Amino acid sequence: MTSSEFGEYIFNIRRENGISRPTFSKKWGYHVNTIKSYEKDGRLPPVEYIAALSIETGSSFVPLVSLLLSVGPLANTEHSHTLSTLMTGQPALSIGEQNASYSKEGSTLHYRVENDSMTPTIVKDAVVTYETYKDNSQIKDGSILLLSIEQSLMLRRVQFTNDKQYVLSCDNAHFSSSTYTKSAFEKLSIVGVVRYTLNPV
Repeated sequence: MTSSEFGEYIFNIRRENGISRPTFSKKWGYHVNTIKSYEKDGRLPPVEYIAALSIETGSSFVPLVSLLLSVGPLANTEHSHTLSTLMTGQPALSIGEQNASYSKEGSTLHYRVENDSMTPTIVKDAVVTYETYKDNSQIKDGSILLLSIEQSLMLRRVQFTNDKQYVLSCDNAHFSSSTYTKSAFEKLSIVGVVRYTLNPV
């Protein structure tokens, strides 16, 4: 990822949450031109800006900081591996106004993909932004879901069949699909619905 791509990523987070630059500027004290430079001109924001963005949008703080570090000046030094190790396995925290929490109903969070089950659509080490699951109204035919199965997180595409069953499949043909009745599907632990993806370059 480049600094320009990171800027586009945080631009999308702000825009998807319906927050204008003037609104963000007024609340957090960053000039609109400064915000534009972070989003469109390849200028990297400070961690404080990422914290403000996390608070304002409910986005996960740790993955955002991890992405920021991966494109910053330390990424091309002898310490790049240490940075990667430091951030790996950290919880996907979203910062609340009062404290940090793992998730908030209806919030958008981030997840770094751990396998290639959704290749070529979503590759390993991609970062997906997902909306915390509330009910089935969020799920459409073809939606990509983040599920918790046997204490592991995994991505699966859901498809509806004519006989009212649900097929969970992978875009990678080397992974098998599973079919569920409506009642069995509703018992699954659905973490969220993927809204957009940032694949590594």
